[in-house]
Amino acid sequence: MTSLKNRNSGMFIAHHGVNRFSRMRLLVVATVLLAGGTITAETNAQKKTESAASAQRAKSILREALTAMGGKALLETRDMSVSFTITSYTPQGSTSYAMQNQYARPDKIRQTTKFDFGEVIVGFDGSVGWVKNPAGVEELPESQKEETRSISLWILYDILQSIDKKVYTFEYLRTGSEEGSKIHEISARHKDMKEPIRLFIDDQWKFIVKKIVRRHGPEGLIDVEEDLSDFRTVQGVKVPFRLTYQTPSIKVGDIVVDEVKVNSGLAPALFKKPKP
Repeated sequence: MTSLKNRNSGMFIAHHGVNRFSRMRLLVVATVLLAGGTITAETNAQKKTESAASAQRAKSILREALTAMGGKALLETRDMSVSFTITSYTPQGSTSYAMQNQYARPDKIRQTTKFDFGEVIVGFDGSVGWVKNPAGVEELPESQKEETRSISLWILYDILQSIDKKVYTFEYLRTGSEEGSKIHEISARHKDMKEPIRLFIDDQWKFIVKKIVRRHGPEGLIDVEEDLSDFRTVQGVKVPFRLTYQTPSIKVGDIVVDEVKVNSGLAPALFKKPKP
């Protein structure tokens, strides 16, 4: 037996014609699609507005950090050399090494570590990453090249010098509290880097007191936290003289800075891959 619904549909088509019935259905479908498209467009517009507001809030706080950490002197910093002692912690015990990190605008890095068996130098000239040890010289894979750049102290000053440039994408993440201090957490992603860097800025002093970067560990990517303290002024620029590194589960190492030089005129050749 034909249902009442089917009979009504048949009577409607018989009376008004198939074409009119099809047009009515298309009109209903089109209206639904347009309504859905409008909702999607409104949602996307809202997300863009929220994203823009988040970026502006992040930049506003970073500008305060720029002023607090050196202002004009920081903006005019072209290169920096940092000599320090690092103590690393392993299940077998702790070991200390003498190291020197050298940085030059915009993204050149050279890190020298003195071991008992000789020096190990890691460099990045802005495009090529390399490592030199007693066995020879070789280029770094892409993942390690990015990591070399992201873990450096210089990245803090690079970010503050690039707030209004299209080098980083910023996002305000949250407001938190650590040891009784109000802390702003901000994400900064460099255009040439896959992983963002998370910065933590003290609301009272406006210093960047911590950053979290993603590094390659034995079991894949892990978050490494770098706590910064003992800020001192070097040629008008605030520099942390103590740094502590830790993962979510263990303490990795401590750094005590011995000497910092700003704008000493580091030559570009210093960062180039050495000949074998």
